[in-house]
Amino acid sequence: MKLYLCLVLSLWCGSAMAQTMDAVLSYYKNVNEAELAICDSNFAKANSYYAAAFAINSKKAFYKDLENAFFSAMDSREYGLAEKYMSQLMRRGLDSESVSHIKRVCRGEQLAQVNALMAKYPNYMAILKNEPLVKELRHMVEWDQGVRFYYSAVM
Repeated sequence: MKLYLCLVLSLWCGSAMAQTMDAVLSYYKNVNEAELAICDSNFAKANSYYAAAFAINSKKAFYKDLENAFFSAMDSREYGLAEKYMSQLMRRGLDSESVSHIKRVCRGEQLAQVNALMAKYPNYMAILKNEPLVKELRHMVEWDQGVRFYYSAVM
């Protein structure tokens, strides 16, 4: 009886793990396709891939994926979609460096839209620039990018 119970339980766990892995792979596939569409300047297609990815993993979409989806929506002038992504970013805590990056990239009509979006959610602005963990993470990213740049130049 114990053997039977262990067998059923292990099969059930294996099935659950396989479904989870399929969802993760599908999320990454859609995000990759969206990034390739952005490289081709096909922002409408990128928006549809991001929507499919976020439907799979709506609660735990990665910050960089949300940021790229925001820029894609802004470039395709889908400001309602851009507001949705910006509000998710701001709820997670948008630090001052990210805000300045977003404002630096956007121009004209897009900058006006960004300022209007940020004015809608003033309480979500996080001042994280001087936090020790944020400093350490930014240092790690800079170091990683430096190593990647060095080795890409060598190869």
